[in-house]
Amino acid sequence: MSSDRGLGESPTGMTAPPMSDRALPFRSTGGRIDPMSKPTSIKTSEDVRDRLRVLAEERGTTITELLEELASRELTRAERDERAAEAARELGVEYSDQVQQAGRAAWARIRAHQGGAAA
Repeated sequence: MSSDRGLGESPTGMTAPPMSDRALPFRSTGGRIDPMSKPTSIKTSEDVRDRLRVLAEERGTTITELLEELASRELTRAERDERAAEAARELGVEYSDQVQQAGRAAWARIRAHQGGAAA
């Protein structure tokens, strides 16, 4: 039995507003999730939903809390660049495009050696 209802979507079918109705561009939060933000829904396959349910149960939490944890743990490219620029300043290094590209290439190689996907 297939359902088109997304994670956290109410039985009334309420969903997030279309992108054109939202404030853009997205404001970086430094990986922090606002605890007062309004609930919304995410569309996903039943397989992904079931996997998230198992992962949440194994951690003694809810799917919502699991997703919040995962989302706050992963930085956006802008947040990574901001932190890299800050680290370069602390080291007295000018954060040029060349330094940025070299850093991204180095992390891609590290991930490849760890068995992860290269950037």
